[in-house]
Amino acid sequence: MAEKIHISDKKVYFCRKKRLRTPKITTQTTKKRSIIMEKSRIEIEHTLNSTSRNIIWQLIGTAAGLEKWLADSVQIDGDKAEFGWGDDWRHHEIRCATVITIDKFKRIVWRWDDEDDTSYVEIRMERSQMTQQYTLYITDFTDEDDLEWLRDAWKHNFKRLYQSCGV
Repeated sequence: MAEKIHISDKKVYFCRKKRLRTPKITTQTTKKRSIIMEKSRIEIEHTLNSTSRNIIWQLIGTAAGLEKWLADSVQIDGDKAEFGWGDDWRHHEIRCATVITIDKFKRIVWRWDDEDDTSYVEIRMERSQMTQQYTLYITDFTDEDDLEWLRDAWKHNFKRLYQSCGV
């Protein structure tokens, strides 16, 4: 399983509320003051151990598939999606998103509803002509301070994907 991470030189400037930075996903916030922050685009390439487009699409294009590796609970209803992490009785976070694009057997794109900018998350699948295996291409955005955290979060997601599905 090969993985490449690319951080683009292009930045997106926006105004947003500052969040408390912790290693875990958290919903705690600090003082609600708006500050100008910049986001970096991060692109991740991850080769999978599968040549089946149906299996890969089920993992990235359905709520049940995304629950196996991206979040503990996922619900997709039309253009609305809800992602949940953690246990109800301990640390728990729910984030809502608007699904922008679902191209069957190609990609899914969503925008977090709590973000005030034009950033998005895209998960795209492509088949290698040489090996016939599929590669996931992830596009995501984050603050400069969270680049390492986001990279580690995606690595953890890919590890969950391999452990739960073997791909």
